Amino acid sequence: MRTIKVDKSLQDMFRVEYNQVSPYRKFPILDVNDIMEQKYVELYLGNLSPGRDYEVTVTSIREDLPSRPWKGLITTKPLKPVNLTVSEINATCVKLSWNLPFDSGADRFKIAYGEMQGDPPTTKLETPYSQESAELCEQIIPGQSYLFAVIAEKSHQISDAATTSHTVKPLPPIEVHVTPDFEKGKYKVAVDLPHRKYSKIDKCTITVTSEQLQRSEKTVKANVDEERDVASFDMYRRC
Repeated sequence: MRTIKVDKSLQDMFRVEYNQVSPYRKFPILDVNDIMEQKYVELYLGNLSPGRDYEVTVTSIREDLPSRPWKGLITTKPLKPVNLTVSEINATCVKLSWNLPFDSGADRFKIAYGEMQGDPPTTKLETPYSQESAELCEQIIPGQSYLFAVIAEKSHQISDAATTSHTVKPLPPIEVHVTPDFEKGKYKVAVDLPHRKYSKIDKCTITVTSEQLQRSEKTVKANVDEERDVASFDMYRRC
């Protein structure tokens, strides 16, 4: 704490009394001798916990005569949430969970999230201090990558942001078509995918297993067909 001394005021010392509001905790009285040549008074309060409110009273004392006390409320900065995780509830909803360190207080948590490659997070909401998780369903699209951020807030003090990224599982293919090409001795595999406005899909992996349990696998980039409102890809394998 730092304050400017009143001009022409005379005091021998400053008496500081402070206590934590909740849970209540009383601290020893602190007496600080005045240095007349200094224009400012700096007071250091020790053993404070993060994310807590403290009632502070400062009194000037001159020859055992106290002044009218200054009273105020100060708030310490909360600690950053930890153990930030994302789990999927369904195709368009996720659950964001976190923990606040045991020795930190807070009034509420603020959450923001948005697409990784898009503008800064635009979807925002709050949860009370007692709630360390939130179900997020707004603007969640299967196959999209998102950045999530959580901060703790106490009065008007905010913690550093805890962040994590997560890619939502894309929707499964709509239909698989297998067509033999006897002239080339191969078969053609085509897969219809959900349109990109319903699910973000960059590529697909198809696996073929023969009767002899021989396994072949190929990853193919998805091609978007705007007219059919689906994406598809073809793969030729020897019959």
